[in-house]
Amino acid sequence: MKRIKKLDCFSLEDILKEDKCLLVLSNSNCDACKQWVQKINKGLQEETLPMHIEYGKLDINQKGLISFRRENPWVEKAIFLPYTALLLEGVFTGGFIGADYEELQNLLERV
Repeated sequence: MKRIKKLDCFSLEDILKEDKCLLVLSNSNCDACKQWVQKINKGLQEETLPMHIEYGKLDINQKGLISFRRENPWVEKAIFLPYTALLLEGVFTGGFIGADYEELQNLLERV
């Protein structure tokens, strides 16, 4: 069963190399973020989300992410969490703040 992958500064680089990646920026203390990840996992379990995309969750309050933030200025859009971003071949193509399943489906229609 496909699930959203919990990422760290070491595994992050691998998922960013994927052709299609949905990345949820969160905080380890954020209950709304945890609920959002559960909702995405449910969508993956029920196969109501595209299965040809890699899904990852990154707690941005962990150490070792300075270079990621520097190389990805779009991260500054994540003024509130969770922030969901779609990356195609490592390039940010869109994202949104909050936990809106309909917005997620609209974002994923691009791939």
